[in-house]
Amino acid sequence: MTSHQEGRLKAIVASFPPPNEGFEGPSSMPGPVLVHQPAASWGSLGHPALCHRPCVYLLKGSACRQGVSCQFCHYGQHSPIPKLDQEQRARVQSLSEEDLVSLLIPHIREQGRAAGLLEQVEDFICMLDKKFFPDREHNNDNIRMIPRKELYQLKKKLRGMNLTALVTLLPGEGLSKSFQELRLSAAGSAKFEL
Repeated sequence: MTSHQEGRLKAIVASFPPPNEGFEGPSSMPGPVLVHQPAASWGSLGHPALCHRPCVYLLKGSACRQGVSCQFCHYGQHSPIPKLDQEQRARVQSLSEEDLVSLLIPHIREQGRAAGLLEQVEDFICMLDKKFFPDREHNNDNIRMIPRKELYQLKKKLRGMNLTALVTLLPGEGLSKSFQELRLSAAGSAKFEL
């Protein structure tokens, strides 16, 4: 490298701001990093924590005919959402509604905390408690019966799921309306726009 090229390279490097000055990354921000742009579709609302699966039309490089009303996410930055394997699905399906809800609530709460939506998620969890545990505290005897290694693997998979994926595992009818209210309340916050 010639001294002229080296001088130009040093000038370019010097023009960058020092670390953490003007940088809006995870180390300089108090909360989670969330997308601050208008939702491209209904399914994109709350990206990445509350959005739906990616739209296959956009993944294939074509235009989506549904546009803003599409039920799938139109943002390209998606990390793969873990899916339960066949054994885990069978295990989840064998649990009672109360056991399943008590298994999912800590993961829903943690994802809400990570997305900066803990207050809205707590309201949703209160609704789950009223619906599934109206009279009493639930014991987790059936969850304790799951072999330790299998339970560890299941919880590991659940930790990687976003809020939408976790809520789709919840049993019963009437939850989708409550979850849509959660998504809309998140859209009303400064974090998400539609």
